[in-house]
Amino acid sequence: MHLSETWKPVALTLITFFAATSESLSRPIEIDSLRELRKASKESNQDIRMKPGHYKIRGFEDTGTTVMEFTGSNNTFDLTGVTIEFQTKLFKEMTGTKVHGLRMYTIMGDKNTFIGGRFEDTGDTPPNVSVAMFFVEGHDTTFKDCFIITRGSSPYGVGDMLGKGRGAAMKLQKHSAMAISGDRPYIKDCKFRIRSYGHGIHVH
Repeated sequence: MHLSETWKPVALTLITFFAATSESLSRPIEIDSLRELRKASKESNQDIRMKPGHYKIRGFEDTGTTVMEFTGSNNTFDLTGVTIEFQTKLFKEMTGTKVHGLRMYTIMGDKNTFIGGRFEDTGDTPPNVSVAMFFVEGHDTTFKDCFIITRGSSPYGVGDMLGKGRGAAMKLQKHSAMAISGDRPYIKDCKFRIRSYGHGIHVH
């Protein structure tokens, strides 16, 4: 069966429409600020590409206990060439007081992928209570080619010499790199530089 001359233009128009729609859906969303990243972290089914550059954390989520919450699912965040800096003096502005109550980047959604980002702490100010740079609650979270550098804790450099938990000889203000409670995490070709008292990666 052949299309009549009347139907050919309509068919071509529909093909063009669907091709354009498919292309627009597959095109990455370009962002160039932490404000846009925070907004994107709340949505789902996105391909996000952040403009390479150095970005400094200025504030927190409304709870005051975390810098950024990734509540959306099925997202890819391409952070190749991106450095996100957290100045540890900002720990004094975080309001959480419970043990492990502070989390810098909380991953709550499922099936999120982070590619190529450098997450770096600067300074040596310890948190009020123990903190994790990444707290991964969501399932099937992937980190590829990321570089994570932690700083800011008390004490640092003595291991467990002063004790651990309730029996410690001094207050412990620990700072871990990544705490994982979600299922099936995947960490590939990432670097961790732990310059704080705390775990590199610990799994619950």
